[in-house]
Amino acid sequence: MEIDRRAFFATLGGAAAISAMDSEARADALEEYMSEQLDNGAAGSTPTTSPDKNFPTVAELDAQITTRDYRRGVGTLFANNGRNVKKLEPLPANPTLLDFFKYRFAPANHVLQSATRAMKTGMTEEIILACLLHDVVQSLIKPDHGWWGAQLFEPYISPKATFAIRYHQALRFYPEFPEASALLELVRAREAAPPAPAVPAAPAAPRVERLRLPGTGRALIIGRTDGGLIASQPLTDDAKDISEALARMLQVATAALRRAALGPLHRAIVEDRRDAVFTRTDGELIVSLALPRATDPTQGLLDVNRLWSATRHELGLAAGPPAAAPSSTPADTPGAAPTRRIS
Repeated sequence: MEIDRRAFFATLGGAAAISAMDSEARADALEEYMSEQLDNGAAGSTPTTSPDKNFPTVAELDAQITTRDYRRGVGTLFANNGRNVKKLEPLPANPTLLDFFKYRFAPANHVLQSATRAMKTGMTEEIILACLLHDVVQSLIKPDHGWWGAQLFEPYISPKATFAIRYHQALRFYPEFPEASALLELVRAREAAPPAPAVPAAPAAPRVERLRLPGTGRALIIGRTDGGLIASQPLTDDAKDISEALARMLQVATAALRRAALGPLHRAIVEDRRDAVFTRTDGELIVSLALPRATDPTQGLLDVNRLWSATRHELGLAAGPPAAAPSSTPADTPGAAPTRRIS
């Protein structure tokens, strides 16, 4: 899509108004303008904004906040970019995703175009779905729509598709950030890498009944950094999937730390709504212990350190009996690697 820079600047009030916007506001404004142009072209209409319009200053916009019954930045269902909004048609009793596209997200040309391109280029179903959903939350809210979109769909779609929705803004507009750069490098390396050789046979699974979990321990996952599962306690149907997901997350975190020159990843705390997963790794082996999220970080790290030593002993990777838990916290121990928290 070609953009008329002067027309775009005019919709924002000119260069002076743009200079008062931060980089995120500019990025959002550009994306919104491009989506509008796409929808207008598909509908055969023209924008209602006139270049001759007198635009308010930033100070005037700030003064208007408490004088309106809506906020700037609300979704297109509530404010339709200068056009009159339409009455919302009632949804069916049991609406499907297609019904939401028809009655709430339309015209949605941008996401339909994105998903179509993903299909034509042979992307997986997860990526196609992420492309289809990544911007539809803008019907409800505009600012930080990547994060809010992920919040909306996370209970219903895979972690991979959720990740794509949550970070698509950062990857598109801020690729120079260490986290975004590391993720892009990781993806490119995987795409360019030759087929992986056969993974050598894993060491015999440790006798997990001898690896005693703390009283509040919910689960123990022992795996490799390639995602392979060595053992779990308790043994569940989804243990292998969890091991693969943890490995992928640690790969991204490791790449981000390396990109930021912060050294390798040794310990991490991965949090979700319910659990805090305390993890220890040496770049080959991963030991992860799920505890209640309210667990004191010091205690959780001591618990996973004990299980780390016991696991290495069971696998024959360390001589002698399992090491006792240290009396000081890893963060307080001289020379110990820092712990990374991943939410």
